[in-house]
Amino acid sequence: MVPAPEQSRASRLADAPPLTQAKRDLATMGPARQFRDDGKGSLAANIGSMPRHPRILELRKQLAREIARAVGPTGQHCIAPSFGIRQPRMSELARDRVERHTVEWLIRRVYAMGGKVNLSIELGDVAGEWHRERFRRIAARRTGGCADGSRGRGE
Repeated sequence: MVPAPEQSRASRLADAPPLTQAKRDLATMGPARQFRDDGKGSLAANIGSMPRHPRILELRKQLAREIARAVGPTGQHCIAPSFGIRQPRMSELARDRVERHTVEWLIRRVYAMGGKVNLSIELGDVAGEWHRERFRRIAARRTGGCADGSRGRGE
């Protein structure tokens, strides 16, 4: 059966024999990856950029340093693969190149090596501060924003 030209891809897939959900998702996605030249002679997949927040980057570097320290300078080839880290990735970690590594991936490797990660979070009363600021804005709007309390209409 040849589909009519006006028929959309989704409707053609609906008329096709049953596929698994994964295959159906892949069929509707279109091109899986677009490649870009990274300027270093190799092509890198443009899958999505990692967050470049300096604190997150520093956390990833700290995790990478600890993994590299635990494996040692000669462990790239024999020790690291037994913990799920291939040699090219281990080389990147040893050189503080963490662009390809997520915090989650690094933490999983630390746990696989028998280590643990402690995370400390300090947050103030965000909701309370938001409400206080909101009420200040409402009060300023009601008074017209004048310092003397008048509404600015000559009252």
